[in-house]
Amino acid sequence: QYISRRPVRLYCATCAATYALPQHGAIKLYKGHTCPLDGFELVLHRVPDGKSTPLCPACWAAPPLGQPTSAGCTRCPHPACEHALTRVGVWPCPRCDVGTLCL
Repeated sequence: QYISRRPVRLYCATCAATYALPQHGAIKLYKGHTCPLDGFELVLHRVPDGKSTPLCPACWAAPPLGQPTSAGCTRCPHPACEHALTRVGVWPCPRCDVGTLCL
């Protein structure tokens, strides 16, 4: 169940588990895609400036594989994830020399 009141989160009425979500922007289901690490259905997080990022609620709440806290799927290092940086990254950022431009 999606709880839109702050703090925004997902809640399981069966086991009472909660999963934190980003607190700014809009959240919606993402075309039935699932996370290869835990099988969670992905959601799409859209920020007010119009940028959208897929994310796994379970990975957002408890990042695996040394992933940074509160990171979307584009920061995922898992090779089977179709949204991982290794699959959507196309070029080093010419502005900061640290980031990666993603499709």
